[in-house]
Amino acid sequence: MDNKAFTLLEILVTIFIITIGLLATLAAIDKTLRITSNYSKKLSALALAQEGVEIVRNIRDSNFIEEQRGSPEIPWNRGFSVTGEYEADYTYTYQDLELSSYTGRYLKTDNQGFYFYSSSPDYPESVFQRKIIINEIDPLNPDPNGDSLEVKVEVYWPGEDVIKTTTVNEYLYNWQ
Repeated sequence: MDNKAFTLLEILVTIFIITIGLLATLAAIDKTLRITSNYSKKLSALALAQEGVEIVRNIRDSNFIEEQRGSPEIPWNRGFSVTGEYEADYTYTYQDLELSSYTGRYLKTDNQGFYFYSSSPDYPESVFQRKIIINEIDPLNPDPNGDSLEVKVEVYWPGEDVIKTTTVNEYLYNWQ
């Protein structure tokens, strides 16, 4: 018997196979989007952590420049000489040349995607918190001249189940 018509069973099996294929494709797309989002946040966090180190380095270098321009004796670590936890961004660091105590605030973003601290409700809060930690390099053997510090910057953001973090360490010295 030469029956060219599809039976109901064949149609159901075909629909089942196509459905399984579509679900697998959607699951792969969903996983790819989540991984891409996580990598994007990790990349932003790394950039924010490195920026934190650069802010402290900029303050140190500004102290050197100010002293070379004839200002009275300025310590190389003015603005961050005390061991502790701080926060800073470029919107006020250039003016104040010192770090603020860490409060756990979230960074905000402007319409160009730049991160900064602000109490204004006009800017949306980002998912990132940045903590700048300054320590003596070896607390058990402190530098007698006070010419070296460890700068550690931690950036936090929410993950799927846990708070994620990335850290950048740098050592700063009084090289003058």
